[in-house]
Amino acid sequence: MRSTQIRRRLDSLASTFSPSGRRSFTLEELCRHCWMMDQRGFRALVAGECPGMRVFVDMFEREDSEHNYR
Repeated sequence: MRSTQIRRRLDSLASTFSPSGRRSFTLEELCRHCWMMDQRGFRALVAGECPGMRVFVDMFEREDSEHNYR
């Protein structure tokens, strides 16, 4: 894939996450977005290909339960 194609795909992804045009995101922000869109899919990703991101599942579950408690 050429760099222009990669750049276009990244721009498209950034506009999906932030229509306001912001182009930089933390890994936590991207994972949070994926978590909000599809928790089951995110858990499957973490269980399979990305076990190092398990910390995000624990953190998101804790934050969600705290938010729901209020």
